[in-house]
Amino acid sequence: MLPTDQAQILEESERDSGINTVRARVKNAGNLPSAKFCVNPSCGEVIPEARRIAYPGVRLCTECKAFNEQYGRLP
Repeated sequence: MLPTDQAQILEESERDSGINTVRARVKNAGNLPSAKFCVNPSCGEVIPEARRIAYPGVRLCTECKAFNEQYGRLP
């Protein structure tokens, strides 16, 4: 087997593992109750009902979630 074939197999395996991990998190998040208020200690804003319905298990308001995705931490 060529080294490039081995690298491709490894890359596909890691990608599939990552996809399965995310799928499991999404599936399990539906079992968690959504927070009514943002769990960020420095925020505490109300999480709108529409967001709680759209994203079961949601814990952060949209502003804190966006900040977390951009900077990798909460404000």
